[in-house]
Amino acid sequence: MSFLRKQESTENCKLKTENIFDERRKIMNVEMSSNIIANQGFPIALSILLIFRIDKFIQEIVVAQKDGYRQILENTKEIHHILFNP
Repeated sequence: MSFLRKQESTENCKLKTENIFDERRKIMNVEMSSNIIANQGFPIALSILLIFRIDKFIQEIVVAQKDGYRQILENTKEIHHILFNP
C-alpha cells in the first residue's frame, strides 16, 4: 500500500511540475510576444507617424509654392501692363 501511495504522490508531483512548466511556458510566450510587439511595433508606429508629419509638411510647402507662383505671375502682369500700356 505504501508503495502505491508513493507512486501516486510521485505522479501527482510530476503532474504539478508539468502544470508549472506549462504555466511558465505560457508566461514566457506572452512575454516574448509582448517583447516582439514592443521592439517591432513601436518603431513601425513611429515611422508611420513621421511619414504622416512629413507628408503634411510637404503639402504645406507645395501650397506655399503655388501661392508664391501666383503672386509672381500677378506682379509680372502688373509690371507688363504698366510698361506697355501707358
